[in-house]
Amino acid sequence: MLPYVHPGETWRWYRDALARRWPDVPKPDFDSVAPYAAIYTPTALSQASLINGHVPGAPAIYFDTEPAKKMLGSGKIVPAGFLWKWTENVAESPNPKAWEFPATLEEVAARSGRKRGQRLSQAPNNLLVEPESYERRFVRALTLARLNLASLIQGSGRPDAFSSSAKVYESILKAAPEAATNPELLYPLALDYFMLDRYPEANDSFERLLREDPDPSQKAGALFYLGELRRMQRRNEEARDFYRRALEVAPTDSPLRPELEKRLQGGKE
Repeated sequence: MLPYVHPGETWRWYRDALARRWPDVPKPDFDSVAPYAAIYTPTALSQASLINGHVPGAPAIYFDTEPAKKMLGSGKIVPAGFLWKWTENVAESPNPKAWEFPATLEEVAARSGRKRGQRLSQAPNNLLVEPESYERRFVRALTLARLNLASLIQGSGRPDAFSSSAKVYESILKAAPEAATNPELLYPLALDYFMLDRYPEANDSFERLLREDPDPSQKAGALFYLGELRRMQRRNEEARDFYRRALEVAPTDSPLRPELEKRLQGGKE
């Protein structure tokens, strides 16, 4: 429903229909996201407007992509299987039941029925339509759920966080090889490899990521770690070149920027 939740008279009919069909859905607070209109996508703006229009006691809201936290006025975003949940309870933790499905990723990926569905994807100045089986749709959902699970493990602070999350990411690649082009898998897996001293695999994964159109944060991170790998090999000029390129693309609020500036000034720490 999000692509049609926009301000203005053109979309009033949809907002009115939404309010009649689901009266518990909050009235979008478009004013709260207006300052970000030139920065975020229409979908991200719609997500935040719904969250910011939330009234105390109303139900939680689920999304199929992670809302941009910077625009949110309250509450907390937690992963919930292949969805993202906004809740007003800032102490809420992810519910393990959100990852309970009637079939595993491996079971669904092993099956492939007739291509009776259609997959739509957006390309520059074009809309691509491809036939696909319904099983592949389920594969994508289960892949996203497992990506969210791996991310939770990686960020848990456990002693085995990197080794355990690497196993989960690798299980996705084994069951659904098409995920090997997904920056949301490549970057954290490459980071796992780096932190586990699996440097050749880290290098290959970061280089693969750069070929897959990552976002600026991922690109800056990949270039930074490729620089670190070159510095370990005492290939200092190559390392500095990676650091310079990383600094060029790193977002202004990236925590990598101070580290990159130190590296380029000659410091190691």
